[in-house]
Amino acid sequence: MLTFIFIFFFGPQSEGCQPQQANTSLEGWAARVNDVELTRREVENLVYLRGDRRSETELKSLRQDILLGLVDQELLAQRGAAVGIAIDERGLSRYITSDENPDFVAFTDDAGNFDPSGFRDALRYRLGISPDDYRLRKKREYLANQYRRFLEEQIQVSAAEVKTEVEKDLRSWNLNYLKFGPEQHQVDAPAAAAVTAFASSKTDAIKAFYTQNKTKRFVKGREVKARRILIKKPADDAGIKSARAKIEMLHAKARAEGANFAQLATENSEGAGDKEKAGDMGFIRPGAAFYKTVFEPLKVGEVSAIQDESIGLFFVKAEAETPALNRTLEMVTQEIAREMLVTETQTAMARAAANKALARITAGATLEDASKAPVEAVVAPVAATDGSVVAAQPAIAPVSPTALFAETGPITDNTRFGQPWDRIPTLGKRALGARSELVARRLRTLTQAKPLIGEVVEIEGEFYVFSLKSKTEGKAEDIAAKLEEKTTQMLALRRRQMVYGEMGSFGGDPLATFRKALRSGNKVEINEELYPQPKAQQNSGLPPGLKLKLDGAKK
Repeated sequence: MLTFIFIFFFGPQSEGCQPQQANTSLEGWAARVNDVELTRREVENLVYLRGDRRSETELKSLRQDILLGLVDQELLAQRGAAVGIAIDERGLSRYITSDENPDFVAFTDDAGNFDPSGFRDALRYRLGISPDDYRLRKKREYLANQYRRFLEEQIQVSAAEVKTEVEKDLRSWNLNYLKFGPEQHQVDAPAAAAVTAFASSKTDAIKAFYTQNKTKRFVKGREVKARRILIKKPADDAGIKSARAKIEMLHAKARAEGANFAQLATENSEGAGDKEKAGDMGFIRPGAAFYKTVFEPLKVGEVSAIQDESIGLFFVKAEAETPALNRTLEMVTQEIAREMLVTETQTAMARAAANKALARITAGATLEDASKAPVEAVVAPVAATDGSVVAAQPAIAPVSPTALFAETGPITDNTRFGQPWDRIPTLGKRALGARSELVARRLRTLTQAKPLIGEVVEIEGEFYVFSLKSKTEGKAEDIAAKLEEKTTQMLALRRRQMVYGEMGSFGGDPLATFRKALRSGNKVEINEELYPQPKAQQNSGLPPGLKLKLDGAKK
């Protein structure tokens, strides 16, 4: 990753040969780094090379990137010189005239050999600088690259660290579980008095429920279920004329009494998926394309006029509708309260059933046995007159649902990049599983002798009892086979963290951490009259335990 960073800022695009830009004033300084001045000409050379077809806003950002890159390169070169990295004039000449120089290809003849006359012409006519100035740029580039390698060599991983990470990669757990869902428990409708009391005590919760579900359930525009017939428009005039004649013929057929619109769409429509779905568009909601102009005015059974749009020539038929809704909070408060009370009651029943199952398992039953035998009926709590849930009463018909018995599948010790560390597969309502910090932390404590997580775990409104089914450790030969690959991965990650910080390059200036460490103890001045600087953005800093030794002898 460091190689990419330095190639991006200090590679061919920073020292390559650029064409002469338009005749504008390029005199003056762009930045001063300690006692070294970086010229405006050098910055604008690079902007001209890389700024083709960019907007003014993009060019402004590009100038910032290039200038900061040159400042960083000069700082690296100075740091390199401070720790004893050097190159003499003969060595610099060898570097410039070898394929180590990113510009070398621009200085070669047809046989691939260095061409002195081509070199002079490129500097004069393309870069517009003298050989001495070019040598200074190349020296800075060389010192910066060597110092970058010096920094990379400081980042190491021990054999013990690598082995530990490989062992984590190969370690996994598989858990058996019982799941108790509130929806398993059927309940009678609560009494009106209980609903009213609940509504009085839960006004904030009911309002939040209404707000969350307002556009889904309570306030909606009219939705129209439609089919369409579409003919694509060719690019030529004759093709468009033919397409228009075809759509007019189909439109007449579709409006004829007894016409089978679905069959016409299957046989003739050219829209994506129309033949397979007989032109079915599903329900069209307010806000969808053409809703106001095409769908909203249609009554059920009507066929629209022909529409000429960029997608083609088309018309639609309204087959059904869902009427508009405008139900206020006051209108649905009792409905929401009743639903929430039933859900709360079902949840209490599911939790009680899970606790009873856990007690049976703790007493010696297996999870599988507990899943086969129906859980003892749990009589549901009901709401008191003040809306709180109190002692059990026979207001709800008791049932004895069977818990779901299943297994999680492998839960790896090392999570995949971008995935939460506490995600447990197969749980919850999502394909990737659900998160549970409690389960993730307890994994390492589970053994075959003590396989049970000794408490009911609530995950996304459902209740689980977990027990270890199996634990897998990597074999010695498998661990040995992965050590080299893991070493490479860990070095790359740590070098990335050295530049970007612990959180990667998301948000703000991705190099802010690195630049802060690099500039410490140095004087950097930007010519803000020519290159105004944006406001500094927050950065989380270097990851804990990772420190840059920017100068002094390497360890």
